[in-house]
Amino acid sequence: MINKRKFFRVEVLKSVNIYYNGGYYKGKVVELSAGGAKIKCKMNLMEQELFDLSFKINGEMLVLKSRLVRYENLKVFCVEFIDVSETTRQKLIRYLNNKQIKQKRLVS
Repeated sequence: MINKRKFFRVEVLKSVNIYYNGGYYKGKVVELSAGGAKIKCKMNLMEQELFDLSFKINGEMLVLKSRLVRYENLKVFCVEFIDVSETTRQKLIRYLNNKQIKQKRLVS
């Protein structure tokens, strides 16, 4: 199987706010990459729908335009980030690199 991902994923557990169609939902980011996330939240979305996510990394609130890629089950779905600035992408990559190093130290 070929991995088509552009960015590596890291397991995280972060609170996330989801803004969709005038509504506001709370969920958890369970996996994060510089290109997208896996989110645990029970809400009804159609594939390809757009919405905003907000969550904190390193004390800074990020707001990312996102698109639903697929559901894994009724409560877990995967998104891709769209129109991400290079500055924001670099913040995500730095955060994820540090998180990955910490996780490897715990395993070693």
